Amino acid sequence: AAVRRYRPWTVMFYSLGFGALFLLPLQSPEGVAAALQGEALVRLLLLALGPTLGAAFLYALALQRLPAGVASTVATLEPVMGVLLAVTVRGERISFPQMIGAGLIITGVVLLSLARADAPP
Repeated sequence: AAVRRYRPWTVMFYSLGFGALFLLPLQSPEGVAAALQGEALVRLLLLALGPTLGAAFLYALALQRLPAGVASTVATLEPVMGVLLAVTVRGERISFPQMIGAGLIITGVVLLSLARADAPP
């Protein structure tokens, strides 16, 4: 649909832009004011530009080149990759519930992949 007709940046701009506009009224004025000052603003911009825009752009790009089911299945692994990055890059410890969650996500992706491999073309 839209990702096949429009460039990934266009799809990202509208989806994230409207999402932000929808969520803005739900924020307290004090919280918004605090987020727009000093170090908090720098961190907010880094978070917006890095993982948020980067992930959305790559997902929109994947939707242009892959079937939606494949792109969505790969996107499901995002929380697992986040935990692995936190453990390897930041040295954080993984908790037992995180291990269970990662295992469930990986199991789901494997089951989807097996079902897709068995499905007729």
